[in-house]
Amino acid sequence: AENVRKVTREGVTAMAFHPSGGADSLLLAAGDKQGMLSMWRPSAAQQDGELWSLALHHEYVSALQWLGAGRPHLLATASYDGSVRLLDADKAAFVLADGVPDGVEISAMGAAGDGSVLYIGDNDGELLRLDVREGGTRGAGGKAGSTGGSSGGIAAHLRKINSVHVEPSAQQLLATSSTDATIKVWDVRSGFERKTKPLATFDHSKSCHAATFAPDGSQRLLSTSYDDTVRVWDVKCGNASSHLLSVRHNNQTGRWITPFRAVWGPGCDWFAVGSMKKGVDVYAADTGKTIATLHNGDAMTAIPSRLAAHAAVPVLAAATSSGRVHLWQLP
Repeated sequence: AENVRKVTREGVTAMAFHPSGGADSLLLAAGDKQGMLSMWRPSAAQQDGELWSLALHHEYVSALQWLGAGRPHLLATASYDGSVRLLDADKAAFVLADGVPDGVEISAMGAAGDGSVLYIGDNDGELLRLDVREGGTRGAGGKAGSTGGSSGGIAAHLRKINSVHVEPSAQQLLATSSTDATIKVWDVRSGFERKTKPLATFDHSKSCHAATFAPDGSQRLLSTSYDDTVRVWDVKCGNASSHLLSVRHNNQTGRWITPFRAVWGPGCDWFAVGSMKKGVDVYAADTGKTIATLHNGDAMTAIPSRLAAHAAVPVLAAATSSGRVHLWQLP
């Protein structure tokens, strides 16, 4: 890794690169177990780059995502404290999104491409839709603005929802993964009633911690599970026969390490996942064969459990439970 820096005070729980910019203008957002949000520019003039932090939430940051077309400066964050916030990185101001029911512990979140709708999952398996089209901002001395509202929820899973991801090309499909060991794919056009049925359900044999659509529009899903597999599914098949690939991988992170979540590379020809051997395993997306295992010598003193790949340039970030982030420039 070319760069290592302690970016958050506690362990990193969610991380995302700003989608624009090249390798010399990276911006990484990272949330931690205590609700802190940090922004790191590793390529700034200072040796370790430029870093600033904000106590944005009161509890564990469960998800963060840069919003898409037309609103690339907005970062949506969600937390177990039951709040969703929209941070305007240009103005360093934030908006509190309205409509999250009281008492909801938000465990996952995904955004539609234009950033107008957020989908949130909770610890009980509920899936909610949050409209954030209206809104204000928070001035330096003023109260936080609020925006939007929610529509009814789907009883999506029997247990906690661990990830929510919108398919990036068509924006009509939504994937959820859960501690109940299933992945479900939803058509967001078919309503958000309590009994709405999924388009497809895929099964792991133990808790599934992430299911992420490939950014190339192929409708492949990448999943990570406690059953010690990382799998690729073809959603277009719509049923259990859609299973394309399964890689055996030790995912037994235990109680103290944040569970692994595999991520796609920008060209979707590889995917990466943290390793219990204090490294990052990189696999070919078509064959499942190991391409590389990334290490960082003595600098990596903990297991890197959360990863982020840049959308346009071959840069991979890996974060540990100590709040350190390691960066690699890949070929």
